[in-house]
Amino acid sequence: MRNMWRNTFLCLLIVAIFVMPIATVESKIKDSVKYNTSSVNISLNGGWLEDVDGVRILHLNGSYYDMGYQQGYLLKDEINQNFRAYISFLEQVGITYDDLLDLWGIMREYIPLIYTDELQGIADGSGLSFNDVAACLMIEVINHDISACSHAAAWGSATVDGKLYHVRSNDWSLGIVDPETGIYLQENQVLVVRQPDDGYASAYPLIAGQVTSHGGVNEQGISFSHTLSWCMADISNQGIPTPLREKMVLDHAATAQEAINIVNTNRTRGWTVIISDGKTPIAYAVELSANYSYIGTWDNPVESTSPFWEIDHVVRRGNFYIESLLASLQRKVYNPRSAFHWFIYARIARVFGLYDDYKYEYYPEVMLYRVLSEAIEDQWGNLTLNTSMSIIRDVYSGKTDAVWKRWQEIFGWYQGALRQWVICPETGDIVISFADADISAHENPVHYFNLYELLDAEPP
Repeated sequence: MRNMWRNTFLCLLIVAIFVMPIATVESKIKDSVKYNTSSVNISLNGGWLEDVDGVRILHLNGSYYDMGYQQGYLLKDEINQNFRAYISFLEQVGITYDDLLDLWGIMREYIPLIYTDELQGIADGSGLSFNDVAACLMIEVINHDISACSHAAAWGSATVDGKLYHVRSNDWSLGIVDPETGIYLQENQVLVVRQPDDGYASAYPLIAGQVTSHGGVNEQGISFSHTLSWCMADISNQGIPTPLREKMVLDHAATAQEAINIVNTNRTRGWTVIISDGKTPIAYAVELSANYSYIGTWDNPVESTSPFWEIDHVVRRGNFYIESLLASLQRKVYNPRSAFHWFIYARIARVFGLYDDYKYEYYPEVMLYRVLSEAIEDQWGNLTLNTSMSIIRDVYSGKTDAVWKRWQEIFGWYQGALRQWVICPETGDIVISFADADISAHENPVHYFNLYELLDAEPP
């Protein structure tokens, strides 16, 4: 009898040692997830998700791993949908999962450990493997053909109150879809409010599952945006992808110069960047390739190299270089203004395999630069948060230029705006619109937020 009780006690002890901790962890996860009456707001160990007027706001707090885990857990379904959508799309354009992992294997040693920790957190929270999440990061490096963006910043005499206003249209294919659920990538966007233990607080829009940023503002009044700029003549994989360096700027830059130093180190591929400091205020255009860079503000002589021109206290960029040395690495013709040559060489001849040269490929990007610049000039001196947003929406809808509108209709070059926003980095004011399943961001309603109000918000 004594042996029976002893054996029973030992069995119970074993169960207590090996089973109870698992049950305790599970109960902590369940206890940390709270649903309000509408089942919209969810919180998890300092991170939480809410819905404000149809915009999902993801609040992240704590260590980098914690913030990754919060995103992964709170957006688990969306992240898995996006992963399947990415992989399916890339397979269609000839890029494999192994291609992404090969690139990750090269770049991994250059990426700061804190962001590797964040990737691991996303993986652990979402149920994806670490390699899956790392592959999603590499998608932003390896594929340049699905983006056609524009951005600008205006301040001083160009604006009503002298404050700086930073404008961004993030243009991406709106046809990337999860083959399993039919959910489009743009349906899984959120506005992130980020408060790291070791870094500055910030806000920026995000596609669920990304560890990068595509434009935002931090509590130091620094705002940032970037666009891809195809430059196969000068690339490197030994460095930090610019979308991740944008996150580094928001986390660690208190001045424009600190931001410039971050993006101008360990360069990899072709990008154009606009960095704004709302405290000064001033904005800089930065053009990057692996071995060359240009940094200048509105009155730098580079800005007025024909067919481009300077606008007083305004910088703007598209998916191409303006500085002549960088431009020579990108295209054979500095000024690809001829629509005729673009149509013959970049479209008809290429379809039949007769021509494979990019020297006329940039005509549409140059046209968009011109249309946006002229729209800004029309409102010069009257620019505010709202007028700046109206400009970018009107440009993309073709309201400011009939030729540009007709061009889009005929050639279908423009694929849609994933999101559009204007930020006043001095005040933290943000106006933003998002695309949905079948409507571009410039046709959807706008939403107003303030960085500091978002930082003061508390979970339900």
